[in-house]
Amino acid sequence: MLDNTAAILAFATKWRHWGGGPTEDIFVEFGLTAPQYFERLHQLLRNRNRVAAHGVSPIVHDQLRAICEARLARHPWEQGPPPRQVARPENSGGVKMARSETTSASLPMRSSSDPQSEFDRIEHGTDGDQNLPR
Repeated sequence: MLDNTAAILAFATKWRHWGGGPTEDIFVEFGLTAPQYFERLHQLLRNRNRVAAHGVSPIVHDQLRAICEARLARHPWEQGPPPRQVARPENSGGVKMARSETTSASLPMRSSSDPQSEFDRIEHGTDGDQNLPR
């Protein structure tokens, strides 16, 4: 494995005021995902003498360590896929919503002011879902 300690520390030091650097730049520069990069940096920071040998002051060392811990906390799923987010339809247009008994999906409720009911009444001579002649 290529020892890129100096490059990692230089990049981290340069981007420390902005939370450690953009994910895209980390990937382009090192070929690592952000969690992989911050894990590698965190490992480097465990050896204060080695980091100091690269000119990193104790204050900067502590700043970098805090950034690593914060960025790694953002990616708890690194050992597996992220939790799946379920998109829910938004209630638009003031339509009343009802919960289905079999699923958690929201479904619109038909009302007497529903355009489809009005269409049924006019087009078919019925009164909405009741299908009763007028």
